[in-house]
Amino acid sequence: MNAMKKMLLIPTSALLLAAAAGSAQADTQPMDRIDDILTYAADYGFSHIEEINVDDRGRVEVEGWIDDEWYADVDFSIDNGESLQEERKRLITGAWA
Repeated sequence: MNAMKKMLLIPTSALLLAAAAGSAQADTQPMDRIDDILTYAADYGFSHIEEINVDDRGRVEVEGWIDDEWYADVDFSIDNGESLQEERKRLITGAWA
């Protein structure tokens, strides 16, 4: 497991677990695919992740920092990691998450 995955595994796992626990009909697939989701985000270039949302339509939305200037909101296919939609904002506040 690379350093990026290690840094993101605990907070991201906690986030996904909280989201799954909050829904009475939560699907367990996202928890089984956490390594894939983190790999998609790392391969895309995320250095700091603020939020991960798993959609019931086979999509996962990752929000966070690509580097110290660009904040991104990217939707990935949960099946193959293909980026489906992207929005970037250039901010001068620096990375946080």
